[in-house]
Amino acid sequence: MIRQPLSIAAETFMPSWMFKFFVIGGALFALLTSMLALIMDYSRGVWAAAEDGLFPAWLGATNKYGVPHRILLLTGAIGLMPILLELPLDYVFAMMNAPGMLLGLLVTIPAVLAPKKLPHKFENAWFKLPYGLIVAIVLINMAVTLFFCYSLFATLTLPTILGIVAFYGGGTVYFYVRVNQLTRKGIDLRAKMAAYDPSWVS
Repeated sequence: MIRQPLSIAAETFMPSWMFKFFVIGGALFALLTSMLALIMDYSRGVWAAAEDGLFPAWLGATNKYGVPHRILLLTGAIGLMPILLELPLDYVFAMMNAPGMLLGLLVTIPAVLAPKKLPHKFENAWFKLPYGLIVAIVLINMAVTLFFCYSLFATLTLPTILGIVAFYGGGTVYFYVRVNQLTRKGIDLRAKMAAYDPSWVS
């Protein structure tokens, strides 16, 4: 049984019903735990956006434990759609991560801007790197990310890519509609979202 899947060894001593649960249930639980981590991660971004005003306030409501239950239910429902539609896992992975990795490039930009925008924080940081090294790391990260994005997009069909463009395009349109809606109420959403956390400037 050397270099064989774990299921081969399990089949030799497990009853039939237990073996089926081991194979199917094990894969299902592995998928669910991965989905749980993603749901918790993505929900925080939506929650922060709701607190800024990008989404309606009712969406960011919390229960007695301080958990944004409505957002968790929404992200959970979205996460179940690939399972209900019986989409191949590799297809779902590429469809989610191809644009997700492109958006991830935005996360690296603050690493370059922070030393210029908040020099006092950068100088007093307990761990810091030379600015030139930071720029080099960010550029390498961008190059690697773009390569993997291209590799993932290459596995998708043209209709899927157009669907992704339409989805994110719709989100962009919603942002500008929401900005204009709040502007008429005297709320500057852009300024609110761009404001630093008080702890960053103290």
